[in-house]
Amino acid sequence: MSRNTIRVLMISARADFGGGPEHVYRLLESLKEKAGLFAAIPEDIPYYERICGLIGKEHVVAIPHRRFSFIYLLKIISFIFKKKINVVHSHGKGAGVYSRPAAFFTFSYCVHSFHGIHTGKYSRPAALLYRLYERLLSLITNQFIATGDGERNEALKAGLAPRKKISLVHNGVVIPGIQAAFPTGGEFNIITVTRFDEAKNPGLILPILQSLRGHHPDKKVKLIIVGSGPGSQETASDISLAGLDDMVEFTGSLSSVTDVYLRSFCYLSTSKMEGLPLSVLEALSFGLPCVVTDVPGNNDLIKPGLNGFLYGLHDPSLAADNIVRLMTDENLWNIYSKNAATMIQQHYSTEQMGEKVLALYASLTGSAH
Repeated sequence: MSRNTIRVLMISARADFGGGPEHVYRLLESLKEKAGLFAAIPEDIPYYERICGLIGKEHVVAIPHRRFSFIYLLKIISFIFKKKINVVHSHGKGAGVYSRPAAFFTFSYCVHSFHGIHTGKYSRPAALLYRLYERLLSLITNQFIATGDGERNEALKAGLAPRKKISLVHNGVVIPGIQAAFPTGGEFNIITVTRFDEAKNPGLILPILQSLRGHHPDKKVKLIIVGSGPGSQETASDISLAGLDDMVEFTGSLSSVTDVYLRSFCYLSTSKMEGLPLSVLEALSFGLPCVVTDVPGNNDLIKPGLNGFLYGLHDPSLAADNIVRLMTDENLWNIYSKNAATMIQQHYSTEQMGEKVLALYASLTGSAH
């Protein structure tokens, strides 16, 4: 296959800190030597510059952050014609508003990755309207990508696309060359990565901390909260009012989370909904057992008795108890840690993700790969 047989435009309505932009960057990185690559993304920090550095600024067109503009749709259409792009791949709802009409009017193939099915946060009329919108656009979408069984089932349940059009391609992460270790000094760091929005459900953090302090006051525990967002100040204020400042470290958004994974002993998720969470994948890749809410995406990855624990959205005390089980049973931690890292190495590398996506592109375009 010549390098330019498949020419792909990736569209994302976000390029700031977060799992979605990181996924787009890693997918581009994995395909760099195998296809012609282009991107339509906002001029956000940090991924706009990273993606420009990876594929060349001349291969990138800037679009608004999470906002549709008819003028920018026309720019994307012009860009597709100019660069002879034959596959348009959107990531998330905002990008999908651009990709479907752009692909339709340029006679390109259209691939759309859901990046989470979040209809639960809509009012009933809004949810019905969104489902109708997606069903109509599915008529001009060649293929959808779900990142896990949970996300695929949610899409089918909502009627967003027919089963035959949904391909399962797991998110992938870069396999680290180093693993976390069980703490030896009696202090236990827990990491969580959040946007402080409704989907990530940061309000559950406080009752988990209260349960840890109330039921296990002798344990030296610190929750390291990575990320930023509209609810960060409220979360910090609630924790402070509860007198639990000593149990928390806020880092804000970080360009690299590696150091935090390595100084932590487990990962905590409080999410109400997920696609296939990149932060959980990353934590597992470093050998961190995970304590996560029992919701689609999380429960695709975390299997009790193998690599972590599940707990209900309304059961913060169980989350705390599971964390303490890991703290007090080094043998269990070692088993879960080894299983976590092995699972990611075998099934969730960026190379595997890239190969599956490339095969999907090839099946649409009729190209060999």
